[in-house]
Amino acid sequence: MGRVYVGLPVRTLEELLAVCRMMTTYPSAWWVGGGWAIDAWLGAASREHEDVEICVLRQDQALLHAHLAEHGSRWRFLTPVDEQWAELATNNRRLERPGFMLQVQATPETRPTVPGLPPEFEFLMNDLVDGQWMFPHDPGLRLPLERVRVASALGVPVAAPEVVLLLKAPNRRRGSLPNKDEHDFERALPHMSGAQRGWLRAQLERLKPGDPWIHQLGSALPS
Repeated sequence: MGRVYVGLPVRTLEELLAVCRMMTTYPSAWWVGGGWAIDAWLGAASREHEDVEICVLRQDQALLHAHLAEHGSRWRFLTPVDEQWAELATNNRRLERPGFMLQVQATPETRPTVPGLPPEFEFLMNDLVDGQWMFPHDPGLRLPLERVRVASALGVPVAAPEVVLLLKAPNRRRGSLPNKDEHDFERALPHMSGAQRGWLRAQLERLKPGDPWIHQLGSALPS
């Protein structure tokens, strides 16, 4: 596993699992998102990760803040504003659309109850509409939550690999470095079922025609 993210923090598998241990008593749905979801789905780290992203439901933000308060005090809460992290006002920490990312930072006064937590980690807000998960880049695309949130080889819930890859597709730039999205695609592809590959290909054809992943999905051997 080469060192490719020069200048960025590196979040380890142990740190990811520490955050997951903290979430085991969370009283609602949560699951690992981003590139870690694919690595956890397959059971091992395959590249360096600069963050830990945990998906939760937007409607459960009050539950999330109460849960964090049970596992430490004086956390610092931030969200991206104009490509910079901005601290949330203490009297209103609820993120409304299009905001979706909450960064939680430990402070010297935090005193976390779970050892091994990274100094910061993120929560990604996911929207339910009529009980179904809504794809953020196309509100018309909806899936049952159990289709989005699946089991992993590491024993923690993760975003389904085909969902992770579709979420990456709209902002993916060909030839960009470090090309973590291409790595994640190539890592997941041989292990995805024919149904998973077929669904991802159909959505890419609809949302991003001409994407080179479409051809690769079509030429992959069926499982």
